[in-house]
Amino acid sequence: MTVPSIAKPAGLAFCMPLVSLGPTGTGVLDGLRLAVKDVFDVAGHVTGCGNPDWRRTHWAAPRTASAISRLLAAGATLIGKTVTDELAYSLNGENAHYGTPVNPRAPGRIPGGSSSGSASAVASDLADVALGTDCGGSVRIPASFCGLYGIRPTHGRVASDGLVALAPSFDTIGWFASSADHLRRVGKVLLGDDPVPTAPRRLLIARDLLAHLDAPTLAALQPSLEKLRTRFEAVVEIDVCNGDATILMRAFRTLQAAEIMAQHGQWIAQTVPLFGPGVRERFAAAAQVNAADVAQAQAVRDGLRRRLVHMLPPGTLLCLPSAPGIAPEIGASAASMEDFRSKAMQLLCIAGLAGLPQVSVPVAQVTGCPLGLSLMSSANTDSALLDWIVVNDLCDSMTLPDVNRPEVLAEMQAAFDRYEQALVGNQVAVLDHLFWDSEHTVRYGATENLVGATQIRAFRVARPSTGLTRTLQRTVITTFGLDTATACTEFSRAGSDRIGRQTQTWIRTDAGWKVVAAHVSMIDPP
Repeated sequence: MTVPSIAKPAGLAFCMPLVSLGPTGTGVLDGLRLAVKDVFDVAGHVTGCGNPDWRRTHWAAPRTASAISRLLAAGATLIGKTVTDELAYSLNGENAHYGTPVNPRAPGRIPGGSSSGSASAVASDLADVALGTDCGGSVRIPASFCGLYGIRPTHGRVASDGLVALAPSFDTIGWFASSADHLRRVGKVLLGDDPVPTAPRRLLIARDLLAHLDAPTLAALQPSLEKLRTRFEAVVEIDVCNGDATILMRAFRTLQAAEIMAQHGQWIAQTVPLFGPGVRERFAAAAQVNAADVAQAQAVRDGLRRRLVHMLPPGTLLCLPSAPGIAPEIGASAASMEDFRSKAMQLLCIAGLAGLPQVSVPVAQVTGCPLGLSLMSSANTDSALLDWIVVNDLCDSMTLPDVNRPEVLAEMQAAFDRYEQALVGNQVAVLDHLFWDSEHTVRYGATENLVGATQIRAFRVARPSTGLTRTLQRTVITTFGLDTATACTEFSRAGSDRIGRQTQTWIRTDAGWKVVAAHVSMIDPP
């Protein structure tokens, strides 16, 4: 078997050569760029799993993973496969063979692993959304380190065919996005509707897990915690671990290690692959786990599951840290990284052991580096959790790159130009399409106040269709993040010396950019 080289310059998110696939349908992901971690099969390509020996000893995949196929059918375009830690057995994102993908939002620091390349691609605005996997935290940690939204769904909720497994009872297909709306759009495709729709009404705050954080980290999260409290009538502080969190972490590591060796032990014995530092030691330790260790760990897991079923009924959310702190610096000592990994696993193992959905939300910064806060819910309430996060913004501020991102500004300019052309041409159907079809839409005109899409449509139909030509000046369009914008302009019409002013608020919806509020006024010239 001959396998082409995939030599990759250090610091890049994507595997080489690039793998691309066009959309096979249309839907909520129209126009979005998709990247996928190199543990997912794409037909005709070898799945490399971050290790040259794995790539050398495996054939090209006969079929594409169904998760990818579903996203393509909803309009996404696959632009590449992304670098992963070796066989996905790390939380660092430092691949000894292919380099460390950059963390553009915390330069000089690791992106987090093992879905490092996927997180880097989205954080660098090379992709709009990206698939990763989360066995022990490999979506939640990179999401926190790179200032992204990231979800670990309910275990088994997303079909895992075409995925190279690590530890099957923990493996989940997760994804990253720079906006909550994009995160939810992918969820609409991969998750569908919850079996029993339930809106969150009650909040639990994990005081024992928050107590693990150092003072600067906890202080940075405090404003979002206070904002979160205001969203619920019932808020209760609880202890999740019922004692020492290290007991849960050890149980997770034991069960994960046993499953990893069952999955890959034979290949390792036959191939004797070259693993990088850290990964090599973890595989060696995993080989030492015995049946008695597994039985004891399974009892711990069963106890936690019973506890969380009681603690987290449908309609209740649990707030906990996504990570013990900001991303460590690249090249940190092995001892410091192992200490950080141990602290992280005490936070991350809970969702894995219980099989519950958890979303990391980018809410804060420490010394200019991103930091996430997580929300967990009961099994199979993933869609309700994503809906709640979209509606309830926990982010206090936007970083400078989120204002007037070039690609978003170009989209908004095109939408505004289409609106202007339709306005002067009295294309009523186009104008109606560009306004949000909601009772909440507002248009305050020069002589009328209209509330709701019905009133606005009736006004357009009744107004004169002549004398609409106008000249614009001093138009200012500003975009905020990926999904919100304002458009302000002055205008004049022939035969009048009065100055018109128009302000619009636009949002991105599943059907494209829409005006949700507009205000038109006239003033005399100065």
